[in-house]
Amino acid sequence: MGNGMNKILPGLYIGNFKDARDAEQLSKNKVTHILSVHDSARPLLEGVKYLCIPAADSPSQNLTRHFKESIKFIHECRLRGEGCLVHCLAGVSRSVTLVIAYIMTVTDFGWEDALHTVRAGRSCANPNLGFQRQLQEFEKHEVHQYRQWLKEEYGESPLRDAEEAKNILVMFFLHSHCRNSEVLGLSQKTVRYLKFLKYHKATEFRLVLPKRKAT
Repeated sequence: MGNGMNKILPGLYIGNFKDARDAEQLSKNKVTHILSVHDSARPLLEGVKYLCIPAADSPSQNLTRHFKESIKFIHECRLRGEGCLVHCLAGVSRSVTLVIAYIMTVTDFGWEDALHTVRAGRSCANPNLGFQRQLQEFEKHEVHQYRQWLKEEYGESPLRDAEEAKNILVMFFLHSHCRNSEVLGLSQKTVRYLKFLKYHKATEFRLVLPKRKAT
């Protein structure tokens, strides 16, 4: 939580309150947009575009109503080739919830696979139980409409997020050293995809794996 902002997807970062004031980190990662979601969210730096969402890290806090404006803010930034930092106080719950909703919208992932995509880059990611329930409801009732809205609003995306996120999960799957999907927590659909890549598409799989030295 205190080791700097983490890249989740190209142009998308999660961090904490301290990271949001770190000019060196912001410059290094080409961050031009900051989405602040915490109790006293407000703009802090000049020359940065902000979306500020006052919200408590409470299971009863409704974050779903902020999903659309957050997705729009993040997506427009990334389409420009710029960097967006999403942060709360610790970079664990509120900010992670908004990024999960975004990943669900730009891919075909459910909330659990989107969470593991985030955890691959930021291991401390852990939305509170209330936010997890909101993400479950979002997956059941709204995400399909959000995907359609995003496509109608912005057209086909050049970002290739679905491929990027699947590659991230492949690496996460391998590094976990887990063979049991219940231990890993991935959906059955994603586990089948990963096993297909691992055991039947070695040529394609090498594209997402680092080269190993001969032993």
